[in-house]
Amino acid sequence: MIAATVITGSVAKQLNLGSTVALLVTGMALGPNSPWPLLTGHVEVLQSVGEIGVILLLFLVGLDTQPQKLSSMRRLVFGLGTAQYLLTTAAIAGLLMAVASLHWQSAVIVALGLAMSSDAVAIASLQEHAESASPRGQAVMAVMIYQSFMAIPVLAVIPVLASSPLQAPIPTVLKTLEVCAAIADVYLFARYALPQALALAARKHNMEGFTLIVFAAIFAAAWVMDIVGLSNALGAFMVGMILSTCMFADQIKASVSSI
Repeated sequence: MIAATVITGSVAKQLNLGSTVALLVTGMALGPNSPWPLLTGHVEVLQSVGEIGVILLLFLVGLDTQPQKLSSMRRLVFGLGTAQYLLTTAAIAGLLMAVASLHWQSAVIVALGLAMSSDAVAIASLQEHAESASPRGQAVMAVMIYQSFMAIPVLAVIPVLASSPLQAPIPTVLKTLEVCAAIADVYLFARYALPQALALAARKHNMEGFTLIVFAAIFAAAWVMDIVGLSNALGAFMVGMILSTCMFADQIKASVSSI
């Protein structure tokens, strides 16, 4: 798999296509849906490894996105993010109804999923072209953040669309409270407990412990978000954004980037 990735990456670089194209082509060529599949017995394991890469990538993006900067992006998040998702969903649903003759409920369910973007493709492409801080990069990040928060409402509305009016479940506030509690837990941990643990490791000159604390915090936040149904990368992004203002931001970035 690594050898094939290196070869396709070299070819894509010569063609100025970017590494993302090489990774996609390698996955399609070696995956279980290709005519000559090689990776058939451990697909779920490889997908988990890919999720780890996305989590670390979003953490690094969060380190470069300070809270003040995110606050200034609120119009992009709720303006551009809402417009992108709703218009894309409407366009896909309309196309499916016109071409595939799907019922409108089925078309909307499919469109809600297809309107979601891939963090791995979008963020990796921005970093590869050094556009994370550009206006285009901010717009992409705003859309990604909005879609992360839309995951719960989408999961809640799908059973309603799939059921008949008599069978539709009555929405409760329990799921909303779980999401709010998870976000609050991640924030409080990254804002108060984590900097103290990093300062203790730094005072003892324990760089191995420093790195382990950072990685444990990243994956713990991702796990908490995954439990409540949000994107696990959102937890990593939150931790990175909160740590971007602490005195150890440069050391943290160096530790994660070296892996």
